[in-house]
This record gives sequence, structure tokens and C-alpha cells, in this order.
Amino acid sequence: LVLRLRGGMPDARPKRSSKPVERLAPTKSEPKKRVTKPKTAKKAIAKKGAKAPKAAKKTGEKKPLVGYMLFSKHKRDAIKKTLPASASITDIGSALGAAWRKLSEGEKTKWKAGTVVK
Repeated sequence: LVLRLRGGMPDARPKRSSKPVERLAPTKSEPKKRVTKPKTAKKAIAKKGAKAPKAAKKTGEKKPLVGYMLFSKHKRDAIKKTLPASASITDIGSALGAAWRKLSEGEKTKWKAGTVVK
């Protein structure tokens, strides 16, 4: 192998011919024009293995609010009034969380059941 690299031994196999220069140089051709197809309404075509189209979301009843969310919905305005006007959403959320933690377990179960009124 070493002798062959130095040119001391004749090649056992013929060298590959190099590519012509014309193939290597980029050719400048005119850009292809886009062919626009007329727009048609899409039809649902049943193909093998194709998924069925997704059904629209139901706009019926929503789940009831969790106790903490119900509590924060009712107490948010009162807590906003106690905080400065420049209070951020994070500050309001922190104050709501602190007020929720101060509640007794009996009051929390009332909020969780949804029986507490403003």
C-alpha cells in the first residue's frame, strides 16, 4: 500500500475517469413556472388506512369548577382592592393562594361542594 501511494508500484486496477467539467459546472436555466390548478372543494376520499375526519368539539355543559377556582373567582375582586393598583397577576394569585390556605377544612369542603354563596 505504501509503495503504491508513492508511485513505486504499478496500479493493479485502472483509475476511474474523472467527470467532465460541463457536468460539474452549474447550468443556468430558466426557472420553472408554477402551474396553478383551479381551486375546487375538497372532498373526503376514503383511502385505505386513512383516518376519519375529526368531529367538532361539543359546546354543551362544562365541568363544574374545582373548589379553589370557585373560591378565587368569588374573592378575586375583594383581594384586588386590598392590593396596590400596580399589583401584577402573580401578586393577586399569591394572595388568593394564601387566603385559600388560611381557610379551615370545613370551609374548604363547602367551596369544593359549591354550596358557599358570595
